[in-house]
Amino acid sequence: MKKRTTQVNISSAGGTASQGSKTYKVTLPNSWMTAMGIDEDCRYLEISFDGKQIILSRYIKGKEFVTQKLEQRHDVRLLKFYDNNTLCTNIYADFTDKALWKTINNANAELHRNSRYTATSVGILRRKRPRYYH
Repeated sequence: MKKRTTQVNISSAGGTASQGSKTYKVTLPNSWMTAMGIDEDCRYLEISFDGKQIILSRYIKGKEFVTQKLEQRHDVRLLKFYDNNTLCTNIYADFTDKALWKTINNANAELHRNSRYTATSVGILRRKRPRYYH
């Protein structure tokens, strides 16, 4: 694992942010971003925080999530949620490592598409009536 010490750029948040809000930015090495597959065409990151560390991972699309999990011989299922006859949500559920990948099918799908939830969300999701597909 490579490590670097860097400085955090702190500035006042603009726009509709509340008074006194701050924005924090860190510059990441080009070689690291290239190694992760981040470029102008693929610029989304998944960010995790455990209370002590911030972890950046390359965001993967649903098909890539499924492909990776199936290559690992995981039990992956597609759950489709409908509102009457309108498809609202696709959820890829990996029953092996209890990971979910969700797509919201609406006008803002691109904004919500990079949502990935832990298996603890399954109980909430079960309140809807899913149609199961293998």
